[in-house]
Amino acid sequence: MKKAYLEANAISRAVENEISGEALREKLQSKGYLAVIGFHTIYELAKIFLNAEKTEIGKSLFIVVKNLGAMYSEESKEILRQEYKNCINKEFIKPFISDGKLTYTNSEIDKLACGVFDSRARVFIQNREHSFRSDHIIMSANNIRAFKENPPQDRLCTFEDVTSYYRDSFPMLVKKILNDVPTESVAHQIAGTLDSYPAIRSAVMANMYLVFVQLVQKVVPATDKVDDHRHLIEASYCDVFITQEKQLLNNVQKINPELRAISWSDLVGLTYGAVDAPTVG
Repeated sequence: MKKAYLEANAISRAVENEISGEALREKLQSKGYLAVIGFHTIYELAKIFLNAEKTEIGKSLFIVVKNLGAMYSEESKEILRQEYKNCINKEFIKPFISDGKLTYTNSEIDKLACGVFDSRARVFIQNREHSFRSDHIIMSANNIRAFKENPPQDRLCTFEDVTSYYRDSFPMLVKKILNDVPTESVAHQIAGTLDSYPAIRSAVMANMYLVFVQLVQKVVPATDKVDDHRHLIEASYCDVFITQEKQLLNNVQKINPELRAISWSDLVGLTYGAVDAPTVG
């Protein structure tokens, strides 16, 4: 069966629409999909517990996750590391967690479904937020300073224009994404075979989207919108990406052309208005 990554917005919709985890799993399976949840989805859902008044909503979200019986993708940083290791010594890529890490994750999901937001869960959120602020391995405005310092001589109008114009800069971007670990030759090798490394390719294209927004649209991307692209890196080894968030739906094919975007409303056969309904919480 094909793998379907559910972004946090989709889990929130399930709660809003009173669709249980079991019913959602059956809906996915009827369409030939196995559910996949990423650590970034877990993080975004778990943040609701920081507001003690929303504990019951948090429980509802994680009851859906628990009963979904999903696979869990590795964190984006780990998938990127594995792809780099595969390039230099052919180490096998394992984009989904298993064994002890899977047991531990299921245990934490069980606790959150019971409303238990303990010190481990709080540290998980705090560490992840600290990483977002200080760690520019994946996506950051810092990664595009070189592009801003070397403005294009051609008139660029589309995302495709931008990626084509700056293609020779991909090796430099690969090095930045991988925290300057690769040698120049390895960075060029990876950049020349990006289709073999879907997570690195997604990270490169996510950064190029930042370049597109700043150089063509003349605006600074909102932090939350930039962070949304982490989902697409964690979904790199999936077949479809499910959300109702409009910008993500529009950007999926830009970031990962092999990942099919499916809106929550199309998945479950519900109709929403022109403006997205508010996310739970």
